[in-house]
Amino acid sequence: MESMQFGLPRPWELKLPPVIRYIERKFVEDFFRTGQLQLTTYRKCQEHECKIRRDSNEGKANFSLEFEQFGMSGGGIQTVGWQSYMLCTSLTESRKLSERFAVDSYFKINDILRFLDAISRRILGCGAGKIGTCIYKDEHALSRPLQFRSIPSDVSQSPNSQGPVLSPVHFEMSDEPYFIKSEIFAVETEFRFIWHVPYDVDKPKIIECPEAIQFCEPDLPVPGSCKQPHKSGDVRGTMLMGSSPQPD
Repeated sequence: MESMQFGLPRPWELKLPPVIRYIERKFVEDFFRTGQLQLTTYRKCQEHECKIRRDSNEGKANFSLEFEQFGMSGGGIQTVGWQSYMLCTSLTESRKLSERFAVDSYFKINDILRFLDAISRRILGCGAGKIGTCIYKDEHALSRPLQFRSIPSDVSQSPNSQGPVLSPVHFEMSDEPYFIKSEIFAVETEFRFIWHVPYDVDKPKIIECPEAIQFCEPDLPVPGSCKQPHKSGDVRGTMLMGSSPQPD
C-alpha cells in the first residue's frame, strides 16, 4: 500500500490501496508480456454491449439551480468526459466480482500514482488527469441543489450570454460528474483513472506501456512476463537473524 504525506501542522498520511482490474486472462497476459492495455471512454461506458457494464448516465450529473440575482430557478444536466480516456478498476478483490463481469482473471495495480503517470506518457497530448473512487447515490440524492447570490466578476454579463449562469454551475459541480454513479453499481466499489486530452474522443484506445508493468501484479503468474522488479532505494537488503536456545 502506497502512502502520501501532507504538509499540515501534524504529519498525516493518506493510504492508497491497490486496485483491481477485472479482465479476461488473454488480456492479462497481453499486458504483462507487452504492456498492451485498452483505455475506455465515457461514451463507450454509456453504450457498452455488456448490460452489467453499461451505464447510460455515465459522466452525467443532475443539478437544480436557484439564481437570486436573476430571480430564476431551474435545473439541468452537466455532462463530462468528451475529452478523457478512462480505466475502471475496483477496490475489492473478489471472485464474485469476476463472476459479475463474466471474466476469468484480473491484475492488481499496487502503485496507482506511478501507474497513472506511466500511462499518461503514452497518451498523445495528455497533460492532466484524475483518480478517485466513485460516488454512489440513490435517485433522490442524484440531483444536486445549487444556489448563487452573485455573478463572478470575470464572467460575461451580456444579454445573450449564458456565462453568468453556467460558470458558477461548472465551479460548484467541480469534479463530481466524473465519478458519480447510481447506487445500483455500488457493489463494484469502483476506483477510476482518468486522463484528459485536448481533443474529442469517443472510441476506446489501445496503448502499449511496458513501463507500467512494474507497478502491477497478475492474479496468476504469466509465463514470459517482462515485468521488472520495483524496489525502493531505501531498502538495500533484508537479513533474518536466528537465535540459539538459552541454556537452562
